Amino acid sequence: MDPITHVASGAVAMYALRERPRTAWALPFGMVAAASPDVDIFFGSTAIDYLTIHRGITHSFAGGALLALLLALLFALPLRRAPQGWGFAKVWGVSYALVLVHIWLDAITTYGTQILQPFSDWRAALPGVYIIDPLLTLPLLAAVAGAAMWGRRGLAVAAVLWMFAYPLANVGTAKALEGVWSQRLASEGRPAVVHVIPDGFTPYYWKLVHDAGDNWRMARLTLFDDAPPAFETYAKANPGLWNRLEEQDELFRVYGWFAMFLTQETASPDGSLVAFRDLRFTTLVPFLRERLGRGTGTAFLLLARLGTDGRLEGVRFRGGSSSRDAKGGDGFRPPAGGVSPLPRVK
Repeated sequence: MDPITHVASGAVAMYALRERPRTAWALPFGMVAAASPDVDIFFGSTAIDYLTIHRGITHSFAGGALLALLLALLFALPLRRAPQGWGFAKVWGVSYALVLVHIWLDAITTYGTQILQPFSDWRAALPGVYIIDPLLTLPLLAAVAGAAMWGRRGLAVAAVLWMFAYPLANVGTAKALEGVWSQRLASEGRPAVVHVIPDGFTPYYWKLVHDAGDNWRMARLTLFDDAPPAFETYAKANPGLWNRLEEQDELFRVYGWFAMFLTQETASPDGSLVAFRDLRFTTLVPFLRERLGRGTGTAFLLLARLGTDGRLEGVRFRGGSSSRDAKGGDGFRPPAGGVSPLPRVK
């Protein structure tokens, strides 16, 4: 989720507590603790660092416990000395609970969260919301305002429940839509492996991703609209080419581990530029499509520049707003060699 939602979740959680230290430190503590796992965006400087570290150890159950311990060391003294103060153990416990709320809010997006680090690179994802969701964030902000101005603790409690009920309701909606479209496609004689995932302005817009064998088919679904979806077809990454690219640059192995719906397309007239994307991060909402990924509608785009002999000559990664390539810019870099020890986890 976005930083505003994380900070708001910490504030609303503090207002929801029946008793909390009566000090000006209490609210900043909650907001910092709830946002703290995203400190990992400052670790590393390459695209590989970003894909492997972000939502990694600081977003795991084990790493989160250690992060909460650091937060407790930082905030224990001012929170203990205040009226209705907390002891060190309670500060640590509340810190850990707020870190877990952060992990939950990230796990309900399509990006996935490595909750088992450092023991496993598996990404947990229960897609229920888009990366920015006003229907999740605005009620949190409203509850914080209501609790701050009028002392309405009940609003904060309701907002905490909303953080869990709303995404779970969306997950249920997605599963229902998957069942409907599996049956419809099967009745047309098509393979019925489908995925329904959030798009911008969920729950109104969804993406239907259909595994059609050699291709992915993707269409925008609009809730309460039974019009036939307009499918766009994307070629799956060629296994032979992908394996060769993995051998020549580590980023391709890492991206293959990261991606769920990996596609390939020619991005230049002479065929020397090949683009790879993960359809999880391609929006079909027109307003967003014009503004995301420099008009491509896609974040986390991986480009390969090939020589006349098919060898990899350059690599370019266009990530999200907080990611970066090896030089912190957007230009191609020469291949670095394929030496990643990462397993392919799906």
